[in-house]
Amino acid sequence: MILTITLLVAITLYGIYYYDKMYSNSERQLIIKKYLKNDIQDIKKKVTASTKTTKAEAKPAHHAILSNIIDNGALIIEHAHLQKIISGEHTWELRTTKFKKSGYIGLVEKGSKQICAYAKIAGYYGPLSKEELKASKSKHGVLAKDYNAKDFKRLNAIELCEVVELPSPITYEHKPGAVIWVKVGEQDEVVKQLKGMLAS
Repeated sequence: MILTITLLVAITLYGIYYYDKMYSNSERQLIIKKYLKNDIQDIKKKVTASTKTTKAEAKPAHHAILSNIIDNGALIIEHAHLQKIISGEHTWELRTTKFKKSGYIGLVEKGSKQICAYAKIAGYYGPLSKEELKASKSKHGVLAKDYNAKDFKRLNAIELCEVVELPSPITYEHKPGAVIWVKVGEQDEVVKQLKGMLAS
């Protein structure tokens, strides 16, 4: 009798276990999978939205760039060196003095009377020693025979980043006294053209 009862209990327990394993667990797994799927989709949406927001924040608005260039002006640079800055080969422009400007500036090819690119000022360095000029040659490209000369005075570097070449150069009126910087904000037509290019 006891053996029979024990056997019946065992069979019942096994049946419950088997049913739970075959059906209940499966149902629970489906429910879990459903919620997991929904959670994964929500996470993907949040990540995508976050990425878009980050990119939007990382890329400054064109009106902010324009405002910087109007305030700062455009820096006049020798043709050969400017081309290497635009291509990314060089990141430093050597000058005799430091400037207090920050943010974005226009870039002008010397003698062209045209703004052909813009860039962001990443920092200033100097006055640089001969050893520092030698160690940073890959950044400025000035030859040793030039920076070792007694009359070499371009010991301050402007580091440029986020260099962007304009779709087409913008011609400006080169006024007397514009040797280093061109005052962009004084020329309405130049501002108008620059605004159109930055917005496109």
